[in-house]
Amino acid sequence: VSRGPLPDCPDKGGNAHTSLAAFSLAQLKELTERFPERFSHETLYALKLYFQRQGDLRAKRRLLKGYSSAELDAYGLRSNNSTTEKLVLMDMNDTQRQQAIDYTMKTDDGMSPGLLWKADVVLLGVSRAGKTPLSIYLATQMGLKVANIPLVMELPPPMQLEKVNPRKVFCLTLQPDYLMNFRQSRFRREMTKHVGQRCSYADANYVKRDVESARALARSKGYTEVDVTGRAMEETSSLIVSKLRERFPEVHII
Repeated sequence: VSRGPLPDCPDKGGNAHTSLAAFSLAQLKELTERFPERFSHETLYALKLYFQRQGDLRAKRRLLKGYSSAELDAYGLRSNNSTTEKLVLMDMNDTQRQQAIDYTMKTDDGMSPGLLWKADVVLLGVSRAGKTPLSIYLATQMGLKVANIPLVMELPPPMQLEKVNPRKVFCLTLQPDYLMNFRQSRFRREMTKHVGQRCSYADANYVKRDVESARALARSKGYTEVDVTGRAMEETSSLIVSKLRERFPEVHII
């Protein structure tokens, strides 16, 4: 496990190297800080990961996952005196968070509708409602798999949405005047050179009908409408998470 003899390391049975299980966690932490070159890269990484988790003030509220016995043996970190004792090295929340991020990126902006059935949350909303930033926030901070779908007045949402529990679906809306300002800013910055000056995207009447169409869809399907006008993203996230906890207590939210 180690690349060289460790200082003050008691010999166990004349082995060529001493098992790290002979040390207390405090001793191991000191050794990794003072003599990092004495550890293999993999062992040093595993130990640092564990000590980082141990120092996290939220660790007691987390569900943790340990390496398998075979992996612990490979690292030399499992006690010889017990077949069941495990040194907790990996936080399952990290795995959940990474899976959530991967899923959220795959399903951003209406992509991969065939994966909608796996979503913890589905966000609907007209253009400039803030779907993507909110999706990423919920994935990275809460470990939720979030799909987001743009609502376009002229097009129906993907048929796969019909199979999603409507209580998981949140429709983001804004006050038309507020949304129109956002769209006009985007139109001037990004779209004028591509579509010219004549475009209904930021037209006041079109924006009003676009918002009403989204609200009508939410009412007809039983989706939860969330007016995000003037709301901070954290506030919107908190509202959605609160609803999820109430409706789906079995969902693990970080």
